[in-house]
Amino acid sequence: MVIFTNLLTLIGLIVMGWLVGSLLNFLADILPEEPRTWRARCLACRSVRSWLDYVLLRACPVCGKKQSSRTVVTQLLSVVGIIALWAYPPDRFGFWAILPCMIYFALVAIIDIEHHLILHIVTLAGALLVLPTGILWNGALSTLIGGAAGALIMFILFYLGELFRRWISRARHEEVVEEALGFGDVTLSAVLGLLLGWPKIAFNIITAIVLAGLASGLYLLIMLLRKKYLPFTAIPYGPFLLIGAVILIYLA
Repeated sequence: MVIFTNLLTLIGLIVMGWLVGSLLNFLADILPEEPRTWRARCLACRSVRSWLDYVLLRACPVCGKKQSSRTVVTQLLSVVGIIALWAYPPDRFGFWAILPCMIYFALVAIIDIEHHLILHIVTLAGALLVLPTGILWNGALSTLIGGAAGALIMFILFYLGELFRRWISRARHEEVVEEALGFGDVTLSAVLGLLLGWPKIAFNIITAIVLAGLASGLYLLIMLLRKKYLPFTAIPYGPFLLIGAVILIYLA
């Protein structure tokens, strides 16, 4: 009986993970390009695609273009992630309480990695989503201070990065377009501050800086070895903030 129950649970988690991954892909295609119409479109012929196309991994019915590799990878990773979260939920929250936050983190990461964007509509939805959890975890005062501190600290870093970009542009006598940080990182830090509270948001930002530095160094080394290095290539910063938040959710 126990084996049968565990098997049903595993099947349910696999189905849940696949559906969550389908939803993430659907939203990641809609929000950067069609946030007002809520229509996902084929990248080749721009015909409208439904959520069911993502669930079933169907090719475009008009031009036959297959789903992207990101779609497949996201849905497989979602299955693995849901199973792992069920098996090892944060002690403080449990599976169901933290699941919406993890889905939100995944959506932000996908869009930021693919488009280098953290959308305001996603930020606003995230603030509304994490605020109750943050208050229950940290209390109202720590939550609000955390949100303000996250925004302020990251805004200072954003402004310093902008000054550095302008200085490099003048020194090179050409415009450096890529930014070290985007303003979306400021708003994301505010959202994470509402979740983590003060002073955990400060540790989160420090952790993200360290992780981003290590990743940048590794990327630089790989590109130099491949002789394909381009100076001032920006990497998305949001995923490192999210990784730091997950670490604190489990350990703080």
